Amino acid sequence: MLYPLTFHPIHVARIWGGGHIAPPKNGVPVGESWLVSPLPGCESVVANGRLKGQTLGQVCNEYPKELFGQLWRKEACSQVFPLLIKLIDTAQPLSVQVHPDDRYARQHGEPNGKSEAWYVLDAQPGSTVLLGLREAVDEEEIREAVRSGTLPRLLRELPAIPGECYHVPAGEMHSVGGGIRLIEVQQPSDRTFRLYDWGRTDAEGHPRELHLQQGLEAVSSSPYPLDSSASVVQERKNATQLVADPHFTISILQLSPQTELSTDGVPVVAIPLCQARVTTQSGDSLALAPLQAALIPASVGGVYLEAVSGGPVLVATPVRQELRENTL
Repeated sequence: MLYPLTFHPIHVARIWGGGHIAPPKNGVPVGESWLVSPLPGCESVVANGRLKGQTLGQVCNEYPKELFGQLWRKEACSQVFPLLIKLIDTAQPLSVQVHPDDRYARQHGEPNGKSEAWYVLDAQPGSTVLLGLREAVDEEEIREAVRSGTLPRLLRELPAIPGECYHVPAGEMHSVGGGIRLIEVQQPSDRTFRLYDWGRTDAEGHPRELHLQQGLEAVSSSPYPLDSSASVVQERKNATQLVADPHFTISILQLSPQTELSTDGVPVVAIPLCQARVTTQSGDSLALAPLQAALIPASVGGVYLEAVSGGPVLVATPVRQELRENTL
């Protein structure tokens, strides 16, 4: 029987990295820690229990019914875990960028697009995010803004508020400002179309590549709806749902000091913002460090989460359509 799984974090160097996650790699600061990843080449490896050393993909293939529960597809050759979850730490702003939606991605030979959401952990005073267009624009206006270096002015600038969640559907231009730490929950894709990079150069003095044509094909030209960010979707006892994306949901679970988390027949990922302990109904117990992700397989049924030091737990849950078939 499966049990709550933890993984070794995957540290990724980024030119804009804040350097609080891990030491630099080849002189480039680490800006991301991938907490749960099914992506080939950057796949999470189990860190605990009898499955220690196996990749997330191996677990999906060997125990699909136990892991996916009601979302298991008997007819599928294999299923890919449908969430990529990262810790992001910025010293400088990310590029102004856009991610493709499912339709665009599949037209170009990829299994899915990339919608995401950011849960802000902490932010330096005055830190902001850019999220979506202020008003409708056409393709030529975007091209001219890129040429003139004024593209950020077309986007909504929002304060980065710790404890708030910002929903970033595929197709929305966006950027995370410097001085921010956040958890990013997204579809499993690393496809990014960079439109503007603040005149920045790499270690060799070269500007990073832009992807203007692909970005223009993928971007939404409509204003970003203000009610899509930093809003509460649903509240119930001890839990607040912050995002209800077609591909995943994000909730905050308050520990008081012990709270039950039910899988409801589907896998969930729990990320405590404090020291915590997860205990299964059979009595098995696992200590979790702050920001250490635990994947709770559907077959576990439910767990008890206990705060060792005060704080909530972020819970990310995939929706049914995202357990896609891999026919390769």
